[in-house]
Amino acid sequence: MNNKTVSAFNKSAAVKAYIIKMIFEKRSGNIPTSEELAAKFGANVNTVKKVIKDLAKEGYIKTNKKAGTAIKTPIPTEASSSFKMYMENLISLIMEMKSSGLGETEVESIFINALSENKKAESNIIYIDTSPESLIVGKAELETKLGFNITTMLLEDFLRKYEKIKGDDKIFITTYICFQHLVNRNINENIIPLKITPPLDLLVNFDKIPIDTNVVSVVLSEQIQERIYDVYGLILEKFRNFKIYTLSEVKRKPVLLDNCDLLLTLKSIYRENEEYFSKVSNVITYNRFHDDEGIELIKSYLKRP
Repeated sequence: MNNKTVSAFNKSAAVKAYIIKMIFEKRSGNIPTSEELAAKFGANVNTVKKVIKDLAKEGYIKTNKKAGTAIKTPIPTEASSSFKMYMENLISLIMEMKSSGLGETEVESIFINALSENKKAESNIIYIDTSPESLIVGKAELETKLGFNITTMLLEDFLRKYEKIKGDDKIFITTYICFQHLVNRNINENIIPLKITPPLDLLVNFDKIPIDTNVVSVVLSEQIQERIYDVYGLILEKFRNFKIYTLSEVKRKPVLLDNCDLLLTLKSIYRENEEYFSKVSNVITYNRFHDDEGIELIKSYLKRP
């Protein structure tokens, strides 16, 4: 990005975008000096210094007169990958718009208006989770259950930005796994944790199936995998052929499901990855959240004047 390709933005916005991109690409370490950035964009040094000051307040960077300006918290691999993926998707979309006959000014107008409309739609309900995949699934379920727009945020981003975004008008929804991380950081105001461990004992009547049945549970993350091992130790001990895999494990090695008699997985996982489960004849799917009481508590918060 340079000052010749940012006609839709003023120099301050262009500098800010460049620094954010660098933060997510480098993930840690220092960024260029104010003087270097000013020269690159043909901007006033004071303009650049204000951008750096604003980004420091937002928790992206930290400044030190001797050490220079550095990325405040190392950016997690998942967040960096998501940033790159969405940017590549947007570049492809822009190319598609231009190939349809839209000019540079029209494309810029679409982009700016979309940002404006998105800002209007942003919600004070923020859902926090550990991975982009979990956020996508959780957001869809919560918006269906609550009837409100949900803003999503990765746990690492939330911890970094909490001081800026906290407020009495905000409701923060998360999982019990994430909630423990928040409590450890003394963050507990307006936080509503929801249960995500699948209720295996309710989904399957284990008394009615043979103990040599090959049962497989496919879950989103290693945290849920570990949680099932902890909560359902007795079931797993009884059914020695009960296996728990993450979705990424199944994608890397589809043969893991070759002898599966009964599959347990999220509705969204099954719907979006049916090709991996085509050989399984018995499938039970479930939602991410299993917490009617928690959902009702959120609804009661939303009804407050």
